[in-house]
Amino acid sequence: MKPISPLQQLPPEILHMIFKSLRQHIPDLRLVCKSFADIGLHHLLSSYHLVFKKSSFEQLLEISQHPVLSKCVRSIFYEADTLAEYDTRKEWEEHIADYHYPDFNELSSIRNIYSGSARTQRASRRAYVKCTQGARSSWSERKLREAYRSYRDCISDQREMTSLAYNANSINDAIKQLPNLVSLSVSLSKCLASRASTKPVESAFSRTLYRPYGDRRQPDHEGVTQLRSLLLGALESGRKIEELICGFVDWKFFKVEVEIFARLKMAVHNLSVLELYISTHSSRDDPNDDSLYRPAIIECASYVEGGRLRDFVSAAPNLTELYLEFDSNIPQSPARLIDVVGTTTWPSLYCAHFSFISFTDDVLIEFYRRHSSTLKGIGFDEIKLLQGTWQDLFPKIKATLELKLVEIAGDLEEAAILYDFGLPSKDSRDQGPLVRRVVERYLLESPKDSLLPDLRNVVEYDNEHAFHSDDSDLELADLFGDSFDDSEGDTLDGSETSSTEDASIDQDIPAASIQSP
Repeated sequence: MKPISPLQQLPPEILHMIFKSLRQHIPDLRLVCKSFADIGLHHLLSSYHLVFKKSSFEQLLEISQHPVLSKCVRSIFYEADTLAEYDTRKEWEEHIADYHYPDFNELSSIRNIYSGSARTQRASRRAYVKCTQGARSSWSERKLREAYRSYRDCISDQREMTSLAYNANSINDAIKQLPNLVSLSVSLSKCLASRASTKPVESAFSRTLYRPYGDRRQPDHEGVTQLRSLLLGALESGRKIEELICGFVDWKFFKVEVEIFARLKMAVHNLSVLELYISTHSSRDDPNDDSLYRPAIIECASYVEGGRLRDFVSAAPNLTELYLEFDSNIPQSPARLIDVVGTTTWPSLYCAHFSFISFTDDVLIEFYRRHSSTLKGIGFDEIKLLQGTWQDLFPKIKATLELKLVEIAGDLEEAAILYDFGLPSKDSRDQGPLVRRVVERYLLESPKDSLLPDLRNVVEYDNEHAFHSDDSDLELADLFGDSFDDSEGDTLDGSETSSTEDASIDQDIPAASIQSP
C-alpha cells in the first residue's frame, strides 16, 4: 500500500488556507492527490474573466452549470471591448500594422516624461515611444489571410451578440446559477486593465492580429448595455452584489426610463464598494473646434443636476468606499459634488475619492463633517473649487478629519490660481511635485496646530530650484519648521537620513515666507 504523505494528513481547514495563499499554483497542487484535487477545485475559479467573444460567454454558462465551479465564482470581470470594424482587408491591414495599444501596466511603470533631469526625460520618452509602438513585425501572406479570416469571424460573432443586447440573456442565465457571486467589474478602453490579467483578451483575439479597445460598436453610450445587463441579471437572480467597479460607462447610463432606473438602484442596494469611471466622450467631439469639444459635458452637467447620479450613489446605504471619476472637465466640470452625494450620510464610509468634478468649500467640509467619525482616506484629482481657496480649505480638512490616506493629483483650481499636483502615480518613489508632498504630509503627519505653508511660495520655490523627488535632499523640517516632527529622518524624496545628521540644505526656504498669515 502506498504510504500517505504528511501533506495528505492535514485537516481540510489547513488545506483551504494553503490554497488561498498559493492561488497561482492551484492547478499544480491539484495534481498531488484526490483530496488536493477536490479541495483545490473550490479555489480554482474564484473570478471569471469575461471578454466580448461568443466562446467566452459559452464557457461562463458551462461553469455556471458545474456543480462545484458554479459555487466558486465570486466575481466577474467583464472586459467588454469590441473590435473595430473595417470594410476591406486593406483597411484592416493598415491598422494592424500601425495601430497598437500599449499594455496598461507597462505604461504605468514608466515615470512621468515631464519630470526629472533632461536626460531622464529623454529616456522616459524613448521608453514611452517603444511601449506604444509595439513590435515591428512582418507577417507572411498566409498569416495575413488566416488572421483576416479570424477577424471577420469575430466581427460576425460580435454583430450577432450586439443584436441580442450584448448577450444580456446569456449573462442573466449564468448569474442565476452562481450563488456566491458578490463582485462585478466592467472595463472598457483598458480603464481597469490593471485589475486583471490581459492574457484572456490577448488569447481570445490574438489570431485577428488586432487588440480590441473600447466599444467600437457604440460611438456613444459605451458600456451602458454591458453594465445594465450585469446589474439587472444580478437583481433578477437575487444576488446581493457587494462590489461594483465600472470604467468607462457613458453618463447616459443614468438617463433611462424610471422603471429601469428603479431596478438598477435595487441592484446596488447591498454595495459596500462603488467605483464609477464615467465617460463624457462623444462622436461629436472635435478637438480642433472649441465650440464642438466635449459637448456631452454640458449635457451631462445639466442632466445630473436633476439628481439621477446622486440617487444612484445614495441607493447603496452601506458604502465603505466611494470612487467617482469623470474623464474631463473642459469646458466645464461635468458634475458638482452636491450632485454626487447630496446630503446623504453613509455610516461606514471609510474612503472617498473624486476626480474631474467641482465643489464649494462649504459643501466639501459639510460632507466630511458628516463622515468625520469613519472617513480615513480621501482623494482629489482635477478639481475646480467654485468658492473659497485651497490655502484655507486644507486646514479645514485637517481640523475635520483624522486621515490615514491622502491621494492628490492633477490641477486643483480656484478663482485665479491653478496648482499642479502632478499625474497620479502608483510608484511610491514618484511622489510628484513639491506642493503635493507638502499638502499630503501636512494632512497626514503634521501636528494639529501646525500651519500650512503658503502654497504659492512652495510652487514658486519648486519652479525656481527645479525641485524633483529624485534629486533633492530637502527635509520636511525645512518647510514646516519646528512644528513638524521628522524624527524618523524621512525626506521628501523617500530616502532616509540619520536623526543625528545635519538636515540643512544650501538654499532653505525662509520660514517667514512659507507660513500662512
